[in-house]
Amino acid sequence: MKLVLALVLVLASLSCGQAVFAQTNILAGYAPADEYFGPLQMSILGIRNQIQDMSQLYDVAPEKADAIMGKASVAEASLRDWESKYPNDPALGRYVYQLCKLYQKIDLDIAREKSADAHMWLFSHYARTSYAVDELRYLSRSSTIR
Repeated sequence: MKLVLALVLVLASLSCGQAVFAQTNILAGYAPADEYFGPLQMSILGIRNQIQDMSQLYDVAPEKADAIMGKASVAEASLRDWESKYPNDPALGRYVYQLCKLYQKIDLDIAREKSADAHMWLFSHYARTSYAVDELRYLSRSSTIR
């Protein structure tokens, strides 16, 4: 009986170790929240907030487009740095998509160029994400409307 109990305990500990290993393996592609990227050493949340804040700011103050483009470019550089260190992080596709949306709405020539570059980035690196699929649908609908 003691032998059976010992065997059960050994097997249980091995299966727990495999579960921890599997969980660690799953999380291996994610960037840690306390790591910083780009020229201003932005965190993941900082990059997200910068893109969202600039999008909302443009909605209420489009006359600040030049300043918004500067901050968006810094966020993009940080996002690219993040991608270079953690290319398999599943959150990247969403933020590249949000960057595309930001550049799309800004009425400047440089923003249109950046939008095209960001779309190429989205479609070439994150084509299988729901964000790329949604954006492709949006672009195909909007190009047929015009």
